[in-house]
Parts: sequence; C-alpha cells; structure tokens
Amino acid sequence: MANPTFTVSVSEPQSEREVINYGFDTDPIALYLAMEENIREEFNMSQIRPDVGEILRYSDKPPFVFKPQPRLDATQIVKESHHHTANKIRKHFNNKFVMWTLTNSKPLSSYRQALSSLLNRKEYVVNEDELGLIVTLKNFYDEDMFFKKIKKVVNTDSQMYYTQTYNNKLELEFLGRHCRRSKSSNYLGFYFRDDNDMLYRITVNEGNPLIHIFENFLDDKICINGIKSPITLYGQDISMYNMHNWKLILNEETK
Repeated sequence: MANPTFTVSVSEPQSEREVINYGFDTDPIALYLAMEENIREEFNMSQIRPDVGEILRYSDKPPFVFKPQPRLDATQIVKESHHHTANKIRKHFNNKFVMWTLTNSKPLSSYRQALSSLLNRKEYVVNEDELGLIVTLKNFYDEDMFFKKIKKVVNTDSQMYYTQTYNNKLELEFLGRHCRRSKSSNYLGFYFRDDNDMLYRITVNEGNPLIHIFENFLDDKICINGIKSPITLYGQDISMYNMHNWKLILNEETK
C-alpha cells in the first residue's frame, strides 16, 4: 500500500472564505483510526506533510506554533483492521440515515447531510470542515454501540422518566461508561440501573483527578444520595435520570 499522504487544492469560494480540499491516497477514516491508535496526543489530520509524512501539532500555549514531531510511517500503522472498522462505521451511519429518512418527515440536518456525503464519496477527498467530521465519527460510533447494549437491559421509554426529585437514596448497579466529546469539554458518563431497571447517569469531567478513586467503588453496587432529573439524550432517543449534587454513601454511613 502506498504511503497515505495528501494533496491540497483550493476551491472557488462560495462565501467569504476559501475552502481547502485534501486528497488522500487511502481511506481518510482508516488513516484517522490508525493515527488515533498510535498517537496519544491531540493532532490535526490536515498537518500530514506529503513530503515527509510528519505530524505537526499546534501548541495550545504560547508560543502558538506548529512543532515538528517524529516522522509517521503511515504504511506501518494503517492496517486491514483499520479499513475493516472504517467500513463498519460507514455501514452503520448509512443504515442510520436510511432509517431516519424512512421514519421521519423532516429532512436530514445539515450536519447529517454533510456526513452522508462524506461517507458515500468514492474519492478520498475531504475539505477542511470534513476533517472535523472524521475526528468525531469514531466517538459517535462507539457511543451508538454502547447504548445499543444499554437499551437491552434497562427501560429507556421517556414516559417512565417524568419528574425531578430530591434527597434520593439509591442503590445502583454499574453498567458501563462512555466519554462524550464536545467542542467545549469532554465528560465521562457513568451509567447505572436500579432494581426496577431504570437508567441513571453520573457525569464527571474527563480531567477530574478523582475519577480513578470513584471507579474503585464500581465493582459492586454503589449507594448514592442526590437529585435525579429526567433527561433524553440528544441523538440517541434514550431517556434516563441524570444525577446532580450527589454524594457516595460508604458502608460506614449505611450502618
């Protein structure tokens, strides 16, 4: 397989800004998956230099400059498994968009239209805005797979979650966690169920240094006290109780 690099072109501007197009010689989604697996730090896909295959990362602290990183040999990191996962992601979202079109009178949102165009394009060409779509795809795919499993073991009907209540003492069973990423922040959602198979979520900022301590209590059922508020998770059509002002009740406090 040839070294996955890209070419750059500038399209005629339809607005005040020009749109830069990147032409890859391999599936850009597979390339991103390989880069995510091999590079821990944040990176910008558009900074793969075609002459040397280096990654240039933009510093988020002064001085704001691109810093050359060790050369990335993409022929060694893009493997068949990455192409396989990229194809699964394409198939999943294409099926999702077909079902949306069949079951909704509203057209696809501009975001979904852009994503559908990217997923069904035969050429490995993406514009600078679509690079951001590629970066979010894997997280959204993992989220869909996570909630597909969750829905099998809990009640997610919105009619079952209807009121906010205070001072709730709850015994909950841990089901799993998922990191939801946004432009402003990343947070970890810890998901639980009670004895009636109702779904609960506790959210913690991904950078919270106490996460590992909290996770030590999740091997068994936990007891917490707090405010529970009904929510429906955007993009998932799944309802649950979100916990606020909660505190973990240790065994000593329950005696």
